[in-house]
Amino acid sequence: SRACSNSPWNAPAGSASPGPASTPPADGSRPKRTETPPSSFPRGRRSKKPADVDDLLAAFERGSQPVEPAIGQLAAPSLARAEWEHIQRVLADADHNISEAARRLGMHRRSLQRKLHKLPPPA
Repeated sequence: SRACSNSPWNAPAGSASPGPASTPPADGSRPKRTETPPSSFPRGRRSKKPADVDDLLAAFERGSQPVEPAIGQLAAPSLARAEWEHIQRVLADADHNISEAARRLGMHRRSLQRKLHKLPPPA
C-alpha cells in the first residue's frame, strides 16, 4: 500500500497535525460576549424587563376605552380575497391567457386553473 508521508492521517498518535483555523484555544476560553450598554436603551426604558407596572396599567386603561374606526376607513380584505383579486388582475393583463398568467404569477398552469375554478372568496 502506498501512503503519503505528509498526510495528517498517517501521522503517529499524539503528534500535532495542522487543524482548521477555527479551532478553539487550548485553554478552553471563549470570546467575550459584548453586552449592550445601558445608554443605548431607549430613554425611560433602562430596565431589562420589556415593561414595568406603570406601562401595564396604562395599557389596560387604554384597552378599556372603545376604539372607533376612522370615518371612511375600509376593512382590509382577507388573504384569500387579496389573492383572488391579484390573480384576476394578472389574468386581465395577460389578455385572459392562462398559460401566460401562470408564468407571470410563478405557478404551474394547472394550479392556476384549479384556483380559477373555485368560487371567489367573500368580499
